[in-house]
Amino acid sequence: MEEKMKIAVIANCQTQAISNYLRIITGCKEIVNVPVHMFGSELYLKALGSLKSIVEDENGIIFTFNLSERFGELETTNLKKIAKAKVYSITNLYFSGFHPDITYLGSMGKRVSSPLGDLHSKIIITAFTQGLDVNEAKNSFNNETYKALGFYEEFESSKEELFARDANSNIQFANEFLALVTSKHALYTMNHPIPEVLHKFACKLCEHTGIPYDNYPSEFFNNYLSNATWWLIYKEIAEFHGLKIQCPMLFKQPDNKGGNVLSLNEFIVRSYQKYEDVGAHVIRDAFKELGC
Repeated sequence: MEEKMKIAVIANCQTQAISNYLRIITGCKEIVNVPVHMFGSELYLKALGSLKSIVEDENGIIFTFNLSERFGELETTNLKKIAKAKVYSITNLYFSGFHPDITYLGSMGKRVSSPLGDLHSKIIITAFTQGLDVNEAKNSFNNETYKALGFYEEFESSKEELFARDANSNIQFANEFLALVTSKHALYTMNHPIPEVLHKFACKLCEHTGIPYDNYPSEFFNNYLSNATWWLIYKEIAEFHGLKIQCPMLFKQPDNKGGNVLSLNEFIVRSYQKYEDVGAHVIRDAFKELGC
């Protein structure tokens, strides 16, 4: 790897992990992360400043999610036109087929928090807004509820969305990604992959662009995403889709929110406490905005 090569990764919460993997396997000393999920923040604006030197560098390589015009100067079509660097659109590693219960409450930057950070359970919110007690909410985690809420259909819907995004990317990874997530517990949540996924993705980026790299074992890599929420796949959903894994009904908080492992009962109790603090009307209104 020549020292003059510069790389930028424009992505969501995955950007730091992808950049770290690229740094290790390529030896590139200058990699810029641009976290678009933090659009407008101080960190985002600082990253934009660092990105400019790569955009103007003919030896630079930029990997970016396909971004719309709402991201201003980072709109992918525009970036490809103005950059002297080579710009490659890449796949957003998102698949909700095994995590259909997860939802956000509130718009970006105005999220209502839960015991698991920004992530909420649709089942728990539904139970809370319907006035069910904790035991009734717990008993709602069953096959009938999953059917009624369309959880089993989420797999095909998310798969179609994944391949549609992939078709518009210069570097395609949907087949490899889906093969991994349907063979093992490869996602902490719908958009937080385990090290093996990120490692193979980083190698694919290098192979496509001709960047020399060393293929270290994926187990060696630190994954920043593992510090966030762990939401294990519900047994019935795994069985329905033929995923041969066994998972306890447990949830891990993000490390910066305590990092504790919660039972389903604890998750419900703490969620109810949060929602009561915020106000039932606020939760109902935010949930309605999601179309639920």
